[in-house]
Amino acid sequence: MAKTFPGLTLLVGPEDVLIDMAIADIMAKVRQQHPGALKTEIAIGGDVDSGALAQALAPTLFGDVGVVVITAGEALDDAGVQMLTLAAAEVDPVNMCVVVHAGAAKGKKALTALRALSPPEISCAAMRKGRDTMSFMGSVMRRHDRRASTEALQVLYDAIGHDPRALAAAISQLCADVEVDPINEDAVRQYFAGVADVAGYQVADAVWERRVSDALGDVRWLSAVSGKASVGPAVTAAMASGLRVVVGVQGMPQGMSNDAVAQQVGMPAWKVRTAQAQARKWLPERLAAATVALAGLDVAMKGGLRGKSADPDQKAYALEKFVITTVGGGK
Repeated sequence: MAKTFPGLTLLVGPEDVLIDMAIADIMAKVRQQHPGALKTEIAIGGDVDSGALAQALAPTLFGDVGVVVITAGEALDDAGVQMLTLAAAEVDPVNMCVVVHAGAAKGKKALTALRALSPPEISCAAMRKGRDTMSFMGSVMRRHDRRASTEALQVLYDAIGHDPRALAAAISQLCADVEVDPINEDAVRQYFAGVADVAGYQVADAVWERRVSDALGDVRWLSAVSGKASVGPAVTAAMASGLRVVVGVQGMPQGMSNDAVAQQVGMPAWKVRTAQAQARKWLPERLAAATVALAGLDVAMKGGLRGKSADPDQKAYALEKFVITTVGGGK
């Protein structure tokens, strides 16, 4: 097999959405030449040792081409770096290796050693607010072969906030649903007129990531912007959607690939890593209690039982109480 793709590629930086996009691009290029190419993900650290890495890098029985994505590359030891060095040196690699390294001081020795092999390197640096994020939004538009005015992107940024993954998802939605090209400010305003519906998912992410202060701040901001009466149902719906994903991911057997988890849970593969990180923050019994509490909150937000409808202030209080008592505290 001719060497038509590099044996090793480095993704350096902590920005998950850029990492996911880079991996998707790599898989697309490999599958242009080898449609049946398989992707295997292995996270360094914990129960994963050099033996597990060697097994992932070994050729399959039928010599199938594969892409081995190695996350937490900063935890690679000398033996792991040596294995990757040998794999990168192969003239006809069976597996292409993609190493994801956070780029921090930890694991600098491994990164230096891998860089000495002169592999292609893709920056996935943390995205700064402002110009960096606007540039990213423009690049996502181009991935969809669409254009948008600067004003349209600014309106979208104002509606979503500094959440690169949510911005990418919103752009995908716009490109799928809005016919005007380039996408203009009016189209964005019309599509995202319900700020509470969009930002409800920001609250949900903060809740399931156990970021109490951020969740409370977002709830109070939404109450001020959209009114206490309209915030509750949108937020509880978003939290329920996020809860279903976390529960589904937490119930998956260890060792399943992201693609397999995505298929089982019914979600895009790029969301799996985020959902897994959220699930690790919850013990199963605490998550079960949160499920019961959210069901009660949902009833309160929709008017209460037996005609005992809560007023907007009571609903806002119930929402904040849920965040503090359910999300706060230990695992």
